[in-house]
Amino acid sequence: MMPFLDSVGLVLDDNKYYLFSRRANDKIVVYHQEQVNGPLVDESGRVIFADFNPSKRPWSVASDDSNNSWNPAYNCFDRPGKKCISFTLRINGKDHDLLAVDKIHVDLNWRYLNEYLDQISANDEVLFLKQGHEIIAKNQLAREKLIIYNSEGNYNIIDSVDTEYIAKTSAVPNNALFEIYFYYPGGNLLNASDKLFYLPFAFIIIVLLVVYFMTTRVFRRQFSEMTELVNTLAFLPDSTDQIEALKIREGDAKEIISIKNSIAEMKDAEIERSNKLLSLISYDQESGFIKNMAIIESNNNQYLAVGIIKLCGLEAVEAVFGVDERNKIVRKLCQRIAEKYAQCCDIVTFNADLYLLLCRENVQTFTRKIAMVNDFDSSFGYRNLRIHKSAICEPLQGENAWSYAEKLKLAIPVSVTICSPSLFFVMTRSSTK
Repeated sequence: MMPFLDSVGLVLDDNKYYLFSRRANDKIVVYHQEQVNGPLVDESGRVIFADFNPSKRPWSVASDDSNNSWNPAYNCFDRPGKKCISFTLRINGKDHDLLAVDKIHVDLNWRYLNEYLDQISANDEVLFLKQGHEIIAKNQLAREKLIIYNSEGNYNIIDSVDTEYIAKTSAVPNNALFEIYFYYPGGNLLNASDKLFYLPFAFIIIVLLVVYFMTTRVFRRQFSEMTELVNTLAFLPDSTDQIEALKIREGDAKEIISIKNSIAEMKDAEIERSNKLLSLISYDQESGFIKNMAIIESNNNQYLAVGIIKLCGLEAVEAVFGVDERNKIVRKLCQRIAEKYAQCCDIVTFNADLYLLLCRENVQTFTRKIAMVNDFDSSFGYRNLRIHKSAICEPLQGENAWSYAEKLKLAIPVSVTICSPSLFFVMTRSSTK
């Protein structure tokens, strides 16, 4: 095949189609049809087009009304982005019967044709024109110089991205016989080189705009969340539900989550330090008894029974023998209570003569021992000192201990200087738990 020929196609008299196409290194590839308007396959049998109808191709349509014709430029077969022009010849008469061919079309790739013209006529201006108005092919020298005028006042170059040139004229002053013609490209705003030059800049601008809008959106969201968090923290000391205020919500940014977690950790540490400080001031250093009911309520342990012990007559001892003697009796009383109940009870000191016993285990031993409290009241050596006690054998929680203590106080006689004989009773209930 000649250098400027791209492909040659044959439509047989039975309407089957054969195509001989040039490839790299001048390799010729053959495509064919085994049935009319059926698949177009290559030499290996690979289907190129599932339904290929030669009569619909531009070169076939252009030749329907004549024996031969040139068609306008169209997209080359299986060459995306390339343009071809075709010469189509209809075979008639004896040649048709002899060759069994209905049509022959020859595709010219004008870029190959341009290169061929450069090879054979480097020093001349060579043009292939279609009807005198459009350039089909030309060598390099002609491409540098010539723009062709058509009947519509436009100037066309078929293989240029700028498909037309517009002519303007200007009269020469004082000489009506002369006019100046000048031409500028029309149609496309930018030619191919301009597009390739500006495309990276346009892409960079688009990317920067996308990054800007995404960043702005993220910053606005985070600013809104930070503002909400600051407002929450401002009212946190007065909030009735601080846990809800610091609750992590769906959609919180990771920075907000980190801040809330840090605040929660600091708050937990503060509570732990407060509990440690509270424990230091809530236990009697000498007896080891609890001095603050808040410890019992906050721990909220499970207890099996509760009892109360009251020593009557300390006011009389203090009035007659002094404070030191009174304190000696109190220390001795605390020692006796600790010996009997410390292993199975939490002991709370209400005051020097009133103690609450909360039984953790061995409830039977607890009730037996509290019933025998009056066995050691004579050991104090003072006739008017009496020990009174009361108990409730019923499971309870630490948070309810105060209400049980109030009930037990009602069962204890009012303190007087001379107390009546020891009184003991145990109120029992069937547990509902």
